[in-house]
Amino acid sequence: MQKKLSKFPVLWIFIVGLFVNVIVITLIKGYVDEENLIVIPNVIFAISSILFVFKEKISLTAIFGNIPRFFKDFLYIFLYIFLLILMMLILGAVFYVIFRFSPNSLYLLIDNASSKANLLQRSVFLDILFPCLFAPIIEEFFFRGLILQKFMLKMSVTRAIIFSSIIFALVHFHAFIFIQFFFAIFVSIVYIKTHSLFSAIIIHIINNNITVFMFYNSESGEKMSASEITDLANVMTAIGPWLLLCSILGLIGLLFFLKKIWPIKDSILPYQYNITQ
Repeated sequence: MQKKLSKFPVLWIFIVGLFVNVIVITLIKGYVDEENLIVIPNVIFAISSILFVFKEKISLTAIFGNIPRFFKDFLYIFLYIFLLILMMLILGAVFYVIFRFSPNSLYLLIDNASSKANLLQRSVFLDILFPCLFAPIIEEFFFRGLILQKFMLKMSVTRAIIFSSIIFALVHFHAFIFIQFFFAIFVSIVYIKTHSLFSAIIIHIINNNITVFMFYNSESGEKMSASEITDLANVMTAIGPWLLLCSILGLIGLLFFLKKIWPIKDSILPYQYNITQ
């Protein structure tokens, strides 16, 4: 039964998805806020996944597995909180490096970000419910439940994790692509280790909710004043080197951690494990 997962047409879905995306954007551009167009890929992922699952009679229970019940399952969820803190430190370190070598670029970046701080004042569904609940479920089902397992049937576990994570990061190119890549690696490992897509979904929901919360606590779309930018620059000068040091040490620790929890070569497919339970 799990061999049917290898039939999932990843390439065709992305080709059709890209075509539909371009057509839709061309037709409705100017009528709808461009930020809302991020919903389109997820709709394509959802429809293609559902059609494939019903056509091939794939077991949804075997894909999703059990709801996290054991300490080990929840441990990965708690570990992600620490990983998220590390990613924030890395992001701060990146801003510090930009500030040291090109202050004007950082000012432009901050000015542009603050001008988009009213992102969440348009639609409750598109800006809160969709990214905080629906998108994590759709994307985990599509990228981990189907694509990752398809790749695991075709190649080694390591390559399957890396290639599926690259695809995930490319789809999220607009949102710090390298962070998205490491995020995808982590949730892929969690899914393989726990055999539960629910664990990956919970982590994804936590991630997106924190992101939305950060937008909500921004300056309501008002651009930062010159004095506020100067104050931020002074803060970056003071704590930037420490952010950089903590980020480097954190990355070294992350690499050792990933090596420790990395799935073994002959890791069983979550689908195969769940269907025998």
